[in-house]
Amino acid sequence: MTIRVRFAVVAAALLGALAYPTVAAADPMSGLGTDRAGGGDCDEAVYDPAGRLADADLAMLRRDARRLARDGATFRLRLYDALPAGGIDAAESADEDACRSWRTDGRRRGDLLVVAVSVTDRQTGIYYGHRWTDRLDDTWRDIQTDDMNPKFTQGRYAEGLHAGLRGIHAELTGTAGHGGDGPPIPVILLIGGVVVLIGGIWVFGIVSIVRGRRRARGPQPWAYPAYGSNIGASSVGDSGSSSSGGDSGGGGSTSW
Repeated sequence: MTIRVRFAVVAAALLGALAYPTVAAADPMSGLGTDRAGGGDCDEAVYDPAGRLADADLAMLRRDARRLARDGATFRLRLYDALPAGGIDAAESADEDACRSWRTDGRRRGDLLVVAVSVTDRQTGIYYGHRWTDRLDDTWRDIQTDDMNPKFTQGRYAEGLHAGLRGIHAELTGTAGHGGDGPPIPVILLIGGVVVLIGGIWVFGIVSIVRGRRRARGPQPWAYPAYGSNIGASSVGDSGSSSSGGDSGGGGSTSW
């Protein structure tokens, strides 16, 4: 073997060694899980086995998935094709049973967050562990019906998923309400504060006028009751949450 041939062999070996870890680490969000019989999809953040989404859409949703991971969620997006008899709830439950990485001590892990959609059966689901009950118990249904499902009915699946994941991120971080059409929360609070201030000034002015007239007329044989004496006389009970919540988390599905 000549020196040139030996040099070419050594160079090829070095290039192969350098290329292998680069290929292996190309997509940190890709599925590496082997805890499910017949496939390694348990740990894929975005799973679209039917190939309904374009590459650009998948890239966008993976960015959304990474943001939810930074929020602290073990996030999984599932696009199911045909659903079992129990619908999308049953499909997601079967995945939880099959995927060990989705469970802790035999039940749904506390930081799990699953968004599931079936285009064929027109169903949407959001499911989460107990860590997110305070954030999502009162909002998961609105995120589906306001942000996601209207776009799904128009065939804009990637846009609907993107809007839903953004809405969930906003709820987890407490940065805004779901839906992008209304004013941001700080603006709403500012407007509310101005309204309360104007109302207080108006009430104060009316009370001052009434008292001024009473003083001008002098003592009367009758008098108004002290202003605000009945405030706080009644209370309103807590209606509770419509979601099951609890130690196992909560969530559910809607149809479109």
